[in-house]
Amino acid sequence: MIMEEALVLILGGIVRILIWVVVEFCFYIVCWSIGWCVLKFITIGRYPKLNSKPEYAIAVGVLTIISLIVFANLIGIAG
Repeated sequence: MIMEEALVLILGGIVRILIWVVVEFCFYIVCWSIGWCVLKFITIGRYPKLNSKPEYAIAVGVLTIISLIVFANLIGIAG
């Protein structure tokens, strides 16, 4: 009985860590890709440079996704 509970706790922790890593990786890839494209478009290809920090592109990607969701909701409410 105690071994089963310990095993469930350990496996549950491992599964949570794996899910967190997968979600974080997908979030990083999706937001970075969107942010990179938006920044390249807005700055006409000047930014981001190859050696720039990816956090800026990720932040722009997150803001773009949030803006699109808000805009889609506003259209849905008005239409």
